[in-house]
Amino acid sequence: MVDSGRAYVNVPKVEDLETLQRELLAVGIVARRHQADPVDVKLVRSATGLSQEAFSLRFGLDVATVRNWEQGRSRPDAAALALLWTIARHPDAVSYALDMDDPDMNRLTP
Repeated sequence: MVDSGRAYVNVPKVEDLETLQRELLAVGIVARRHQADPVDVKLVRSATGLSQEAFSLRFGLDVATVRNWEQGRSRPDAAALALLWTIARHPDAVSYALDMDDPDMNRLTP
């Protein structure tokens, strides 16, 4: 545990998040949920102006997976949610980070 700064603690099940937050605040601990909210994949993709195929290719996703997310047949896992929220906020940064032709990136590969 830390006496100052940030700490991340996994709480497996909470019946009432507001009550827990209030009780922790009473002893000087500010608690926040640290989990990505669900995302509207179609809205994120539409904001990029890309088709499902182009979106999938640009961001290294399987087109069938994107289609399933958009049609509600499946939901993104935690890692995919993080990627989708990052695309929603900074699509160019994600494209840049995934650019394998960038000579500076070659130093990171074995």
